[in-house]
Amino acid sequence: MEDPKESGSVQAPAQEPAVLPPKSSAALYQMLLNIFIPGLGALIYTRFALFVPCLLLLGIAVAMIVLLDAWWKMLAIAVFILWWLVSAAGGIYYYLKDPWTRGS
Repeated sequence: MEDPKESGSVQAPAQEPAVLPPKSSAALYQMLLNIFIPGLGALIYTRFALFVPCLLLLGIAVAMIVLLDAWWKMLAIAVFILWWLVSAAGGIYYYLKDPWTRGS
């Protein structure tokens, strides 16, 4: 059997790119908007799969404040926190996914 080193058919191993492509500014702005104003980044950048759950959570929280009595309104705080968490997690997800970068 012939040694591949002697025949000259040795190929260099495939290498990962040294520098990753930069994230787009649209992905960053969408993430920041979703963190600071829940749901707005999803609305502006047309991520309706994220905007609809945020809108539903906001509607539920507002309805709880308007319709429920006394201490039951405290549950609305938990829904507001969930609203913010869903929006922030979605913003971070879309930033990491970055659909605006070419070739990803």
